[in-house]
Amino acid sequence: MKKIITIASLFAAVLFVGCKKDTSATSNTGSPGTSGVPGTALNTWTFTQGSTTHTGIFDNFILTANLNTLLQGNNTYTFTLLGEENANGNFFNIVMSLDDTTFTRKNYESGDSISTMGRIDAFYYFQTFGGTNIFESSNNYNDIGATMNYTISSYNPSTTVLVMTFSGQAKDSLGNNVNITAGKLTCPVAKL
Repeated sequence: MKKIITIASLFAAVLFVGCKKDTSATSNTGSPGTSGVPGTALNTWTFTQGSTTHTGIFDNFILTANLNTLLQGNNTYTFTLLGEENANGNFFNIVMSLDDTTFTRKNYESGDSISTMGRIDAFYYFQTFGGTNIFESSNNYNDIGATMNYTISSYNPSTTVLVMTFSGQAKDSLGNNVNITAGKLTCPVAKL
């Protein structure tokens, strides 16, 4: 299942890479036309691994947050985020199985063998071309190890803006667990 999610994310990224908005007017702290603190400014995300802080955007075209409002076979709703890093074009991706479409439940965890049976909650950070995962959390009960915690800080149904934090561990490209800290994102959510 992990490979399917990664392949689907990569396919979407590669398919639309030529169609994405021009971000030349983007400051390295926000999305086109905005500025501010990454992760706090609208349409931005950030996380730190070691001494490197990664920041990027959601462009609300291809790079966006989508919530599938059709109930899935595991009795959850699939929520996906796809963003691009400002500095190098690498992709940031979170996939979660939500309990509802209103973000009522505030805490989720990947790689938890007890509470995630049948769920998919995963964090990926991967190269634009070639799709190699640079960081990847465990994403279901069959893949226990690198646990990432996600917290829904706020969701405004009027503006559809979501603020979420995340931190924990992910595996690097060599299979070693690394710490992911200070993860935060702010973006509108499209309900499909």
